[in-house]
Amino acid sequence: MDWSTGGASGSRPLRFQHGDDLGACLRNWPREQIIKCLVFYHPDDELSLRLEQEERLRQLYQAACAYGLELLIEVIPPADMPNNDTTLPRSLQRLYNLGIRPDWWKLPSMTDVAWQAVGETIEREDAYCRGVVLLGLDALWTT
Repeated sequence: MDWSTGGASGSRPLRFQHGDDLGACLRNWPREQIIKCLVFYHPDDELSLRLEQEERLRQLYQAACAYGLELLIEVIPPADMPNNDTTLPRSLQRLYNLGIRPDWWKLPSMTDVAWQAVGETIEREDAYCRGVVLLGLDALWTT
């Protein structure tokens, strides 16, 4: 798989690194290359910020669907917001409620409780999800 970034790294609210004309950007996008969009998102973000980010994600999702391209959305809770076992499941549920169903999710490592809830959310909402890529960030690999 090839991964390319749709979201400008670290931007909040979400900005696309190739500009706002998604049609022009994706029209000639290679079919074998997955669109990757990093979003720092929290379901309890201030309302105007959350709505703006959700609208941008919806635009990207609709454009990817229109051009028959696979989309990976990487959701990272912002460091300045509270993060617990419900944050990621609630984030994914909110995006699913908006009709955003990426082919792939990329998520930070989480507790077993959070992982169980994420799995249940994906299973309930999107039988065609291709999978979840786990982001290690600062996690140590132990055996």
